[in-house]
Amino acid sequence: MATGTGIGTEIQISDSSDEQVILKTKMIKLDTHNWVQWSCQMENYLTARRYDDLFMPPSEETKRSSKFRQKNSSALALLWGCVSSELEGVLLDNKTSFYDTWEVLGNICGKNSIVTICETFYELISLKYKPESSLQAHIHSFQKLCARYNSITSDKVLKATFPPKLLAATFIRSLNGDKELTGLVQTLYDIKPFTPAAVISRVAIEHSRRQPNEQALFAGSSNKSMQKTKWDEQKQRNKGQRSGKKYDKPGPSDKNDSDKRMDNIKKMLEKLQASMKPQSAHLTTESNIKTVVPTLMLS
Repeated sequence: MATGTGIGTEIQISDSSDEQVILKTKMIKLDTHNWVQWSCQMENYLTARRYDDLFMPPSEETKRSSKFRQKNSSALALLWGCVSSELEGVLLDNKTSFYDTWEVLGNICGKNSIVTICETFYELISLKYKPESSLQAHIHSFQKLCARYNSITSDKVLKATFPPKLLAATFIRSLNGDKELTGLVQTLYDIKPFTPAAVISRVAIEHSRRQPNEQALFAGSSNKSMQKTKWDEQKQRNKGQRSGKKYDKPGPSDKNDSDKRMDNIKKMLEKLQASMKPQSAHLTTESNIKTVVPTLMLS
């Protein structure tokens, strides 16, 4: 069973001996440029379902087997949901044999093609590290290209080995775009043994060393930003005081002004006391003055 679901394709295969088990996964669709990735994923999927015998040319006796016919039909149906529309004509022309269809698709999409090998090779040697980007991501991209190249050239007829020393030098060359790595690059050629693994390991150490520095730089920028914010707040407070605005929490520099205001309030209360009736005089004692003044300050 095969159904399309967006960019990928959700595929399910259920054989008659195991009706209760349904396996689901996401498959990329085959086009003329991704045979290596697509075929690897498809082979792993079918092998996990014990359909790996379909990748070998069947004998006449095998073709007559009901179990083989069931597998063959299920795999062919699966292909319809896993190839792009431009390749559906191949399925129509080879609708009776999964093996034949598989071989034709491989030939059309560049299986064991010298063009595919050259394109991957060029992509590998042209890889460049972008300054200020992640070294770890660059390492991952390089290793991914190496794995793809090795997969393409694994065929005995088109065996094209990439010498380890040349591969290590290619990786070092990809770092030349960052001037900050110049010192590191010069030391990489002296590594022994001079292998891709040793060189990549040394660059990975540099990646780990850079991380704390990047975090410290970020923290320093944050502290400067906080200090600037506090300074701006203080300037705004002083500006507000000059314009007659009141603040709940006067700054330390306003202590003298606060004392003057306190004296003025006390004088106002003394005048109020003199004008009030005798029975209300107890409201303006020294203890009450201390209580009333903060309240006025916060109003």
